[in-house]
Amino acid sequence: MTSRNTNHVSLLILTAILLVGGYLRFTNLHWDEGLWIHPDEAHMQNTLGAIHTPDSASLYFDTHNSPLNVRNNQDRRYSYGTLPLFLTRITAEWLDLACAESPSSLSAAAAMLFVGPPDPDSNTICNPGTFTGARSKQVGRTLSALADLGTLVLVYLIGRRLYREGVGLLAAGLGALMAFPIQQSHFFTVDSMACFFTLLTAYFSVRAGQTGRWANFALAGLATGLSAACKVSAAPAALLVVLAAVWRWTQSFPRSSAPPLLRSFTPLLLRLLLTGLLAFLAFRIAQPYAFEGPGFFGLRPSPEWFERLGQIAHEQSGEVDFPSGRQWADRAPILFPLKDILFWGMGLPLGLAACAGWALAGFELWRGERAHLILWGWGTLTFLYHATRWVKTMRTFLPLYPILAILAAYLLIRLIRLPRLSLGIGHWTLNIGRWILAICLAGTLLWALAFFSIYLRPHTRLASSRWIIANIPPGSTLANEHWDWGPPLRVDGLDPMGGMFSGFEMQHYNEDDLNKRAQLFDWLDRADYVIIGSNRVYASIARLPARYPLTTAYYRALFAGELGFELLADFSSYPALGPFRFPDQEEPYPLKTSKTPEVFRNPWGLNPIEIHLPPPDEAFSVYDHPRVLIFQKTDAYSAQLVQDVLGGIDVERALHGLTPLEVSAAPDMLEFDPQTWAEQQAGGTWSEMFDRDSLLNRYPALAAVAWWLVVAILGWLAFPLLFAALPRLRDRGYGLARVLGLLLIAYLTWLVASLRILPNTRGTILRMALLLALVGGGVGWFKRQRLRRFLLVRWRLLLLIEGLFALLYAAWIGVRLLQPDLWHPIVGGEKPMDFAYLNAVMKSTWFPPYNPWFSGSWINYYYFGFVIIGSLIKLIGTVPAIAYNLAVPLLFALTGVGAFSVAYNLFGGRKRGRLLAGLMALAFTVLLGNLGVVHLIRAKLIELGGELFPSTIPALPETVAMFRGLWEVIAHGVKLPLRTESWYWHPTRIIPPGPGEVGPITEFPAFTFLYGDLHAHMIAFPLTLLALALAVYWARTSRPRWLSLVLGGLVIGALYPTNTWDYPTYLLLGLAALAVGAVRNKFQVASFKSLIWRLTLLIGLTLFFYLPYIQHYATGYTSFQKWNGSHTPL
Repeated sequence: MTSRNTNHVSLLILTAILLVGGYLRFTNLHWDEGLWIHPDEAHMQNTLGAIHTPDSASLYFDTHNSPLNVRNNQDRRYSYGTLPLFLTRITAEWLDLACAESPSSLSAAAAMLFVGPPDPDSNTICNPGTFTGARSKQVGRTLSALADLGTLVLVYLIGRRLYREGVGLLAAGLGALMAFPIQQSHFFTVDSMACFFTLLTAYFSVRAGQTGRWANFALAGLATGLSAACKVSAAPAALLVVLAAVWRWTQSFPRSSAPPLLRSFTPLLLRLLLTGLLAFLAFRIAQPYAFEGPGFFGLRPSPEWFERLGQIAHEQSGEVDFPSGRQWADRAPILFPLKDILFWGMGLPLGLAACAGWALAGFELWRGERAHLILWGWGTLTFLYHATRWVKTMRTFLPLYPILAILAAYLLIRLIRLPRLSLGIGHWTLNIGRWILAICLAGTLLWALAFFSIYLRPHTRLASSRWIIANIPPGSTLANEHWDWGPPLRVDGLDPMGGMFSGFEMQHYNEDDLNKRAQLFDWLDRADYVIIGSNRVYASIARLPARYPLTTAYYRALFAGELGFELLADFSSYPALGPFRFPDQEEPYPLKTSKTPEVFRNPWGLNPIEIHLPPPDEAFSVYDHPRVLIFQKTDAYSAQLVQDVLGGIDVERALHGLTPLEVSAAPDMLEFDPQTWAEQQAGGTWSEMFDRDSLLNRYPALAAVAWWLVVAILGWLAFPLLFAALPRLRDRGYGLARVLGLLLIAYLTWLVASLRILPNTRGTILRMALLLALVGGGVGWFKRQRLRRFLLVRWRLLLLIEGLFALLYAAWIGVRLLQPDLWHPIVGGEKPMDFAYLNAVMKSTWFPPYNPWFSGSWINYYYFGFVIIGSLIKLIGTVPAIAYNLAVPLLFALTGVGAFSVAYNLFGGRKRGRLLAGLMALAFTVLLGNLGVVHLIRAKLIELGGELFPSTIPALPETVAMFRGLWEVIAHGVKLPLRTESWYWHPTRIIPPGPGEVGPITEFPAFTFLYGDLHAHMIAFPLTLLALALAVYWARTSRPRWLSLVLGGLVIGALYPTNTWDYPTYLLLGLAALAVGAVRNKFQVASFKSLIWRLTLLIGLTLFFYLPYIQHYATGYTSFQKWNGSHTPL
């Protein structure tokens, strides 16, 4: 077939695609019969009617006087872009010309598409102002549909240009059948136009990346400005042009090396500057009232416009208690919007193909196929940005749908080229790719038809309104809900609430208190019928049970038929295909019965087969096909019945003013459900957990030896892992093997108890120790030859490490014997809190552990350090009061030996120098503190020395006084005026605080161990040193072993639930060490990509390993602020 014939065939196929897409988009644009059901459309239509085109260009740019500026017409809440508004108004004014006596043929023909042929009596097409008034919403919807058809053309052009003709056609075909763009084409909103201009930016960006021509960069800039003028949140389309420049830049050098940066990138930088200039120009023209004016060059930003954007951003942050934002409480980032795209916006077959296409493009991009950079890079970053924000509504992801269609088409065309598989039956073969393509196309078509069916049925609010008028007795009292467009609405020229029925609003978003309870009882008593126009109120309230305990109970009882109201009618219009229905609304309360009016019953004459998928964003259903429920009061109703059902709800415990963001931080309000709380309380008695009469508990010295022996064994079991992971360390991590052994058994126990696989018992801990023995023994056996050679060469070093550990451990046991009390009588301390948390962790059946200070809740604190110590205590069976004083010496020895190991491995000199470095590191870490005591002694000697004399010589009076005081101490035996605790407490507070300030803590590890609080930062010390050892290894190699990265994720991640502020410090240190190791070799693209992979893997593992903790931890506040208090001279 010739190229010309191919082009003709492609054009015919594209035309057919556009015809199908047009039918799906233009059918029933009058689905609401002109009523205001979509609040954004109502706002747009009101705004459109309040503006008109100015008489001159100068007036157009005059912000404070232009008739197009909505803020000059008392509408100060409008926050969308003005370009869709202007285009709709201009089109509507042009269509209104057809309403004149002698209209132009073109405007008349266009107008008749909306209103039909002219009235034969008046011979006029329409009344003046029809299209700028009542029909303006239809004009806007038509432009939305046209914009989406234009998007399909751009999808074809991008797919053809980036890949091949077949990809472009298939992508356009898939795009034409996607449900969510079809829905948005039926709305008069800005999203379809913003999507079109974003895709226009992508198209010219692709051309710019391929050719590098100035014209393509310029056109991409104009398209970027127009997209931002549709919707400010579309401004990140500019990233498409940046990625195009990067793509163009990478084409100028081989894949294995980089060119001189400035010389190769400067021409592209100039093109980007031109792009930015033209984007600003387009935005200035299409969004003129973002600037103060009055002329074109009045470029000062408009304070009102920016203030409104700030208000919107604040409302969408979750920090503002706004009814429309309550639906977003406790929505999972990433997964929630991904589910909406997969199941609802695209349909599962196409959604899966799109995800697979994204993965394939990402893999090929990683392998050097740079053509994917623009679409894959922009799509990924855009999705991650919007998917991790508070508001994750589906329409913010609309520009991603065309991108995903292209990637899906790319994958499907690639699959067609797979080799045919023999079926083993004669010569029959199977082309899997063609079958996958057929399944995807058929599935996408069927899903499009299922969704499209909602526009072939009456709107549920309109149908229910007609049903109410026909079936409910006049004079009945109807109760609706506020913040919703509840029926009955004005239909067929009738106003049901204009005298036919009486009614009132049930204001369920009001706070649950005693007044609300009285109001609710009164509402139910007055109402003959309760009408729920959608799930907007009850589904969002279900996400805030702690704030709305009464209202939640009311809905549950109403739906269950327990309040004397029964379900009279159920109007639902779900996506449907044949006998199958797909309920797409969040229904947190099950209905006792379901009565469906005749008009909405299955036309197949069968009971519908409902296929339940994860429910989507509320906005997917509440506008064009909400579920309407009508409940009728029955003879079973009585005020006493309502009192019996709802009167016992304790509204005094309702958390008033709880914002959705706070609910998301703690969706369970940090409280166990009754079953889990009962299991936590049944975690075992002390007599079951600890035998007070055992040898270890009757003879603490024997317990100390047992601790030393068990920890040593755990270290020996874990050492093969470090031996395999850290080949460039001289001791192969032996000095820190005990730390890893303790961490592994504690982590494994914590993990299985967090996932409710095994309870937190001594048996579970023993199983985890056995697992460690099997894994460590297996690795040791696999590495036995190298391990044997290492032991023969390094046995003296290993004996030294063992000796140092035993010495430090025994020495600090002696220190604890001097003051074993778990409370300091003068300056207090945190031993009671630490001891309570430690006991709670050991006694808990599951994790998170119960809170010893707040019955029924869990510990909302970084408690994992107590899991490490508690696991050892339970394993050995030592009574906690004794174990507390053994844990402190153990951590002291682990920290000291860990410091020795890190410094020994870090020092690159001779053996004697390495030993000296290790011993000095040990001393500096656990034995020495700051010079605060010297400063304290000097200050007290000066105090003993008497009054100071005046002198012009600096410090002379203080020096003389100090020596006088020293003489008093030596000659006369005068004691320094010091409290006993000052000798060790003062060095922790040597920086004097300013007036009204709390002084900074200058605590050294030596004080931490001396003071003896088994606090989070003390337990974290050995973990930080193990993290440092891993960092030393990473910095010494450009290709670290994968096992070291896994262990790094485990160790650094453990700092998050152990002592949270250590986590970012050591994570950044680990990332920096990996980067240092990577740049030891000459820069190469391959090494850079490997570094990115390692950095991403390390970050991901630190979070993934401890997800159960992260999911249950809630922060009351999170902020960074500059210190504005007093400062030291330096």
